[in-house]
Amino acid sequence: MKAHQLLAAERAWTQGAFARDRTGKVCPFDDRLACAWCLEGAVAKCYPKHEEALAQRAKLKEWLPERTLGSWNDNPKRTQAEVVALLKELDI
Repeated sequence: MKAHQLLAAERAWTQGAFARDRTGKVCPFDDRLACAWCLEGAVAKCYPKHEEALAQRAKLKEWLPERTLGSWNDNPKRTQAEVVALLKELDI
């Protein structure tokens, strides 16, 4: 599964944490109870091999060179649709 597919479901995206469970509690991105992920958490979940994750983050950094992935994801004006669209455009 690609990160854009993981985050496409309603309420599958979060801000301020790598992942959250259904109650909104922060949890590890690979926790079996995780049901919402930030941009980086989704990449880590979908690309569990270190080299794969690094390659996907490098694609994102090319698109967002002046910002950290976390600050871009956590911008209060950011939407789930924007995050999913970026990931889809980059085929992540």
